[in-house]
Amino acid sequence: MKFLKILGLLLLSLVSFLLGFTSKIKDDNNEIVKKIIPEKSLAKYEIENLTSDNIIPGNIVILDKLSEHDKFDSYKFEFTFNPAVNTKETKKTSGMINLPHEGKLPIVIMIRGYVDPSVYQTCILLFC
Repeated sequence: MKFLKILGLLLLSLVSFLLGFTSKIKDDNNEIVKKIIPEKSLAKYEIENLTSDNIIPGNIVILDKLSEHDKFDSYKFEFTFNPAVNTKETKKTSGMINLPHEGKLPIVIMIRGYVDPSVYQTCILLFC
């Protein structure tokens, strides 16, 4: 009888060990799969997906003239746009645009990071 109790405990221990070991293998395999197949949360911004989506064009509004120069004038502008694919959300950004008096000239787009709207002023630290 004592032999059966010891055998039962050994079998129970072996089964417990194997169950724990196989669950460890499953966890490790899931981690490996996560490393091999990256998350696709930004897939909506891939070229193939963007070309098939209905992207709403933004709207640029030219506002106040900031300064005049020989070949161009500087203006304040606001750009209203949809920052996300497949949403109706709109956001607005503003800045300075230099428009030439005549002819075609190259374009330069300068984008800066976030500035608190309570302290932001167009044309600070820029030639305008």
